[in-house]
Amino acid sequence: MSPSAVSQRASQEQHQEQEAGQEHCYDVLCVGFGPASLSLATAMADTGAIALATNNKKADRLAVKFIEKQPSFLWHGGMLIDGTKMQISFLKDLATLRDPTSRFTFLNYLHQNKRLVPFTNRASWNPYRVEFNDYLSWVARHFDHCCDYGEQVLSVEPVIKNATTGSVDELLVTSLETATNKRITRRAKNIVVAIGGQPRYPPFALKYLDPASPHTHPRITHSSQYTHRVSKVLPDPGCTLNLAVVGAGQSAAEVFVDLTRRYPNATVTLIFRDSALRPSDASPFVNEVFDPDRRETFFSMTPDQRTSALCRDAATNYSVVNPTLIEDIYDMMYRQQLPGSETKPKHSLLPSHNVVDLVDSDTNGVSLVLESILTGNRSTKHFAAVFLGTGYVRQTHLDILKPIHKYLPDHQITVTRNYRLNTVDSFTPGVYLQGCCERTHGLSDTLLSVLSVRGGEVLADIEAHTKAPIAKAAEKSRLKTSQIATLPDSPPPSPPVSSQANPSETRSDFSLGRSGTQSPAILFSKHIPHLNETLTLRVAALSDVPLLTEWHNKPRVAHFWNERGDEKHHHAYLSGILASPHSIPVLALFDSEPFAYFEVYDPVHSPLGKQYEHRPHDRGIHMLVGSDSHRGPHRVAAWLPGLLEYCFEDPRTTRVVSEPRIDNGRMVGYLANYGFAFWGARDLGHKVAAVMGCERQRWEAMKGRDVDIDRK
Repeated sequence: MSPSAVSQRASQEQHQEQEAGQEHCYDVLCVGFGPASLSLATAMADTGAIALATNNKKADRLAVKFIEKQPSFLWHGGMLIDGTKMQISFLKDLATLRDPTSRFTFLNYLHQNKRLVPFTNRASWNPYRVEFNDYLSWVARHFDHCCDYGEQVLSVEPVIKNATTGSVDELLVTSLETATNKRITRRAKNIVVAIGGQPRYPPFALKYLDPASPHTHPRITHSSQYTHRVSKVLPDPGCTLNLAVVGAGQSAAEVFVDLTRRYPNATVTLIFRDSALRPSDASPFVNEVFDPDRRETFFSMTPDQRTSALCRDAATNYSVVNPTLIEDIYDMMYRQQLPGSETKPKHSLLPSHNVVDLVDSDTNGVSLVLESILTGNRSTKHFAAVFLGTGYVRQTHLDILKPIHKYLPDHQITVTRNYRLNTVDSFTPGVYLQGCCERTHGLSDTLLSVLSVRGGEVLADIEAHTKAPIAKAAEKSRLKTSQIATLPDSPPPSPPVSSQANPSETRSDFSLGRSGTQSPAILFSKHIPHLNETLTLRVAALSDVPLLTEWHNKPRVAHFWNERGDEKHHHAYLSGILASPHSIPVLALFDSEPFAYFEVYDPVHSPLGKQYEHRPHDRGIHMLVGSDSHRGPHRVAAWLPGLLEYCFEDPRTTRVVSEPRIDNGRMVGYLANYGFAFWGARDLGHKVAAVMGCERQRWEAMKGRDVDIDRK
């Protein structure tokens, strides 16, 4: 069955389902199926959250639907100009930075299409744009069975099931099938809004455009529609017309050059407000602005700091042109001055000019009223057609989400670190925003650079919330009680998890690798090249109690561990862990500086043991990073693989499990990025946990991320 037939059948099944009155509720419904949703889809497939074959739906952990307005997949189709290249490395594809072993990498696409060797021979990091669109389309075809094309989402509305409390636990998504003009409704527990940008038309052009179809004007064309429209606007390749391009960015420059080549007898003018075309800065240090890790730092900034950072780094992305293209344009302008070029069209750049008005003629083209920024003088120039490289706006998500604005704190759209919309307590569905969070997550938010990592983070957050059956109100009530600070004369802490074990079930092999409870025995040591530091795991000793007390009393730590207290409290706590035959307290160090406390334990003898089907040699892990200077994804990339390697050193251990609190989205995301699958939310009494597990096979497959780290 062809992909289009698969998509059509899925759509028919959806319609039949609604007509039968059995409207399905999806775990996840994605609005838009561009690169952002594609990266989420690949993360779902890689982790087994969804299956790729339509006959294997029973294997899905999540019921997922993607809705796309276009009739088929197409990425920036209007700018697929012949010969244009991507501005970023092919490694920043849909999957590589999240999981280099994924089947959805650009390299695997090349391999499947028998172009891997020729591409390698090019010795270039940058694919052609038409090639990258084909790669994205290749990935999209894997998900035709769960994507409905040709539908435009109109609104997202709350489903109120309890009129008394007004609580909302599902959303009603209404879309319009463009081919039939039929409205379709679907219910969902989570939605991901990944619509992308919409063409920005400057005020001087808007008055002549049809709001319903601005791209159909016969003489005014936005760059997003360039290759679709140019031959219709200018059907004669030999025309001797005057043409204008407005804008100073990459798109405007590419359109300018393409027009000079496509219409060799025409005269093309590039009009922009800046004093010169500015080069984009893609040098290595500046390029770190787009690193996935940078989002962590950016999100933690104050609003003023974020604004300053965006302004400071704007030259990496906005109103700038690739230096090579700038050189090509300058060479073209220079060649116009050489002998023999007198009879050829004279193309020109018109910097420091602002377009203040446009006068449209039904038959004779358009006139642009230009104002010099330097002198203030105005002039009028006539053109047969105008092409606008004026960028994009991201506003459509605001209209779609209007029905749920009253469920937002202060009716304002704000998001968490994991892109989830902040909502009031009575609203439990997840709403995730993609590509419209630049003000909170940095310049990379609208770009391809972070897509692969972000897809994994969003999936982990969705899974951590979707299957939690416990109401937020109950959870908050429990946390209020458990987070009260412990006073100096407080009673001893609750017994360690080992106290719940049956003594007859004690496993004598669990403490292998430590020499005694009072000795700081070395458990594991490894050099980390990207930090040029050594990670060491040793048994925590009672001499570490002052440091552990300091860490546990930090608000960010106490929020999740609930172990505030004095040194007496933590002496008793650590003594209990050290005495247990079912757990090992671990102090983690980079070089000689302690930065974290871990607990490696036997899940059988913990509350978690009753929540899943455990195996004899499973290992559980608790994690606490106490040092503020050792936080961040680049540090996690060193200590989390190291901790897992230590756990898997016992060849009998086939699985490592963890149970971070359900609202600890950052830790849930980190675990997901390093091979942990989300098994569901469980009430462990002292917390509602996201139960997660990493199989040895999965860990072995992902060890390639760590191949350059030599064991000490």
